[in-house]
Amino acid sequence: MVELMVVLAIIGIFAKLAMFQIGNYRDQTQLRQSAEQFQHLMSWAKLQAEKKSDTIFVKIAMPTISVYSDANGDGKWDANDSLLKQVTLDGSVKLSKPAAAPIEASGAALASGLANGPLDCTKTGVCCTGGTSGTSGWSDGVASICARTMPILSPLMEEGAIYLVSKNAKVPEMWAIVVNPKKSLEATLWTSDKNPTQPSDWRKIR
Repeated sequence: MVELMVVLAIIGIFAKLAMFQIGNYRDQTQLRQSAEQFQHLMSWAKLQAEKKSDTIFVKIAMPTISVYSDANGDGKWDANDSLLKQVTLDGSVKLSKPAAAPIEASGAALASGLANGPLDCTKTGVCCTGGTSGTSGWSDGVASICARTMPILSPLMEEGAIYLVSKNAKVPEMWAIVVNPKKSLEATLWTSDKNPTQPSDWRKIR
């Protein structure tokens, strides 16, 4: 009887360990898939801006990412702009600030998982300013892709990066989506097996 109880206890321990590992694997997979979704969406939004020769906004309100066109042409996101596409990432994923950025995002100031690049639009009037406050930068959760040709808006896109981690502390990976203002250049996807402390900790996926 005692032997049976010991065996059952051991089985219970291994079952709990297996469930724990399965949970970690699920969260790790969801983090990778969410980063891939985000990268594809940013690239798609930039393509739409170039095709339409207009301004496109990517509104980041985790876990929901929404793409809008600038319906009234004021260069700022507002509730009346037209929703083009929307995705909802897994609830286990969140924004996070790394200690070091990938080399392609080295010029972007790290800020709460949304990193502003040095080429943010700082003009006024018809310029693509992004957000609801009429100022440049991603601190309000709106990334602006400026491709309007009449009148011309500069730059083509606000430069920066988005950093994602799992809410599960047992998943140490971090993923980065890096956006570049150059025309026809897709967002790039990076990963690190830990919270990176130097640019060399990052590995470019595509």
